[in-house]
Amino acid sequence: MSLRPLAIRRCAFPHGLQRRSLQELSRVSPSRLSPVERRPLQPLPLVSLLRSLLVLSFAALPSRLLSFTVSTLQRHADKIDTSRLARYLVKRTFYAQYCLGESAAEVSSTIAELRHFGITGVVLAQAKEANTNAVKAEQHAVVTDSQLQEWLRLNLETVRIAEPGDCIAVKYSGAGQNSIKLMKSMSPDQNLEDYPELKPLRDAGSQICDAAKAKGVRVLIDAEQQAILNGIDSLAMELMTSFNNGSEVVVYKTYQMYLKSTPSKLLQDLEISRKQGYIAGVKLVRGAYMHFEVDRSTIHDTKQDTDAAYDAAVTHLLTGKSSLNSTNAAPQWVADVMLASHNTQSIMEALELWRQRPSRSDKSAKGARHLSVAQLLGMADELSMQLAGHNLSSSEDQVSVYKYGTWGDPKDCLLYMLRRAEENKDSLARSRQSQRAILQELKCRMVG
Repeated sequence: MSLRPLAIRRCAFPHGLQRRSLQELSRVSPSRLSPVERRPLQPLPLVSLLRSLLVLSFAALPSRLLSFTVSTLQRHADKIDTSRLARYLVKRTFYAQYCLGESAAEVSSTIAELRHFGITGVVLAQAKEANTNAVKAEQHAVVTDSQLQEWLRLNLETVRIAEPGDCIAVKYSGAGQNSIKLMKSMSPDQNLEDYPELKPLRDAGSQICDAAKAKGVRVLIDAEQQAILNGIDSLAMELMTSFNNGSEVVVYKTYQMYLKSTPSKLLQDLEISRKQGYIAGVKLVRGAYMHFEVDRSTIHDTKQDTDAAYDAAVTHLLTGKSSLNSTNAAPQWVADVMLASHNTQSIMEALELWRQRPSRSDKSAKGARHLSVAQLLGMADELSMQLAGHNLSSSEDQVSVYKYGTWGDPKDCLLYMLRRAEENKDSLARSRQSQRAILQELKCRMVG
């Protein structure tokens, strides 16, 4: 039996659940739900429940203890990798929870399982990345090294593994120390032509997008720490200009809403896309790198502020009218939108806005054309399953549902996995709710 958290049988979706819309489900009293609706975890194998409970318990450690544990594991990553016992334990717990596989065969098997019950596809990421805070900026770094070539090879391999309709996530930090040095030296909106040493990295990005376009795979440029974000923004905008100028969107840029500057950056980029005549690819996240930022003044003061910024951006993208747009004028830009969120309320509200939009039969209409949602593999699985169930039962108002996961060697995935665990401390209430649901399911199985 598969150990994947989402490896469930198609019969996991009862007819009652399939025929209820997500809005209806949110209003139904628990007493009126069917037995299987009251036990959404019933289809999962026992080993998946136990593993999820273990990982959630780790993430629910007191904040200081969790941070200490994470930093200790990061320092001893090499020892973990060389210890057969430690490597086995990591592979069977955190790796199995959050990662798609170590080889092409493992990844393909996981993708097939996800598609089996209605998930549209995956956002596939090669997990290798570098420590950007350990690199000092140097203006004249030469980006022609073996790390860049390995990064290119791995991303092209990721495109090869992905299937048409899937996405790949590109992390520029994985391109190596020389690339990071140069990106750290860049100013906001600086012309890439001012950095001739960056041409090999720019060419590598174009090769990845060319391969993805030929296979029908989309490229999501991940946002990362602010230390290299100026460089990533410039590279992503150049790729969108080159590859999104037809009827299809190949490249998406990621916007992290925990940064105070992101709303104005989003508006600026949408206006640039309008002027230059291409379709913007927008992936909206609250943000995964907040705990690694050095300059805390650039971050929203509270989670509520980040939530408000995220919801305002969603409203603007789906309606053109929000607090971000003082004129409330109809949008003149065109965009494909992906909402990456585990927040059920945000997703439900976005879906309601999407369903209330005017008819999209007019091909010349402005604003958002397509809507996708994404959750991390091993997290918010109940939300992904509800969304997939709605798509299976209705042909109207569908949105594409993706699970984001990494692939590769467990050592390379370690930083990613630890960040996933640490992120959960900011959604402790949800983690505890998930723990209670797992314990309740285990109790039901014990008593029959």
